[in-house]
Amino acid sequence: MKPSAAWKQITTTGLQSSPTVKQPPHDYLFREVTVREPGFAYVFVSPAKGGISSSDYFAFGLQHTTGERAGVYEQRYLYNGKELQDELSLATYDFGWRQYDPAIARWNVIDPLADRRHWMTPFNYVQNNPVSRFDPNGLTDFTLNKKTGEVKEVVYKDEKKQAKNKAATTDRIVKTNNRTGEIKENRKGEAKTAVGGIAKGILEDGQNFKTKDNVIDVGGKDQPTETQVEDFLVKLSDHINTEIAAIGLSKAGDEKVSHMLIGGTHVREKPNTSTESRVDMNNLQKIRPDLSGNVTPRTHVHTHLSIFNIKYPSPRDEKFKKGHGNIEFYILTNTGRVPY
Repeated sequence: MKPSAAWKQITTTGLQSSPTVKQPPHDYLFREVTVREPGFAYVFVSPAKGGISSSDYFAFGLQHTTGERAGVYEQRYLYNGKELQDELSLATYDFGWRQYDPAIARWNVIDPLADRRHWMTPFNYVQNNPVSRFDPNGLTDFTLNKKTGEVKEVVYKDEKKQAKNKAATTDRIVKTNNRTGEIKENRKGEAKTAVGGIAKGILEDGQNFKTKDNVIDVGGKDQPTETQVEDFLVKLSDHINTEIAAIGLSKAGDEKVSHMLIGGTHVREKPNTSTESRVDMNNLQKIRPDLSGNVTPRTHVHTHLSIFNIKYPSPRDEKFKKGHGNIEFYILTNTGRVPY
């Protein structure tokens, strides 16, 4: 796309665009742009006298024309609003947790979720479709208090850290000091990961997987998949050294699982242990009354800790299954589902 580009001084007096109502003194700036082909165009308006810059890009972010009026501040936030890193003439963009090179349309490191798109190169950017897709590729950070079970979203005081934290395609739980609750950092000042690669839509501020049951909506737009929730449960289970159980629910007349009811590890009178877990459909009325009576149990899953490497049901598992024969039962392990 190659639109017209120009600058125009905004005066101190003028009228807004309304043709009938006289407004207080404001100025209205308008430029007509003709779009001839897919691409990106950014226009920056400066409060300084006589300042406008424009940049035109090929779809994957390589700049092909640029214009900047003399005397304005350098604009470093360009393609997709990301900061251009031109140290050592690399010309890559800082997308948060990794750098993007528009010259080759590839990330400079492997996608942490590459295993979910095995047909693509692990260095691909937006699955080679930059017109329809945008991948900020950051991580939203959360802390998990193992003692209380409370989940909190991290808000960094450092602006750069917080910007990376908010630009997100996956989430993670960061390591904290058990006594003080402070986030543990590496030598570079970056938060250490306790549980990573968590799909968006699972974690939220104020959650508690210990003292509360939780319902997570799955399979819809901007929602995690059933498999992604199960993957999270395995990781969380290993992190807290406790089994976790969940029920997959579907709406009436539909066999597709649309919600996951996750049992809190210490909700019931007898808490979960490293070898036993529970989840109760009767609690659905309390936490999601809109679903109570409107969904059907389809699957029952529970985790087995990776340290035990047990991929078969216990006698207790088999006994519980006999009373619920119309539901599919699975053990969740670090290598996937195991039906029984």
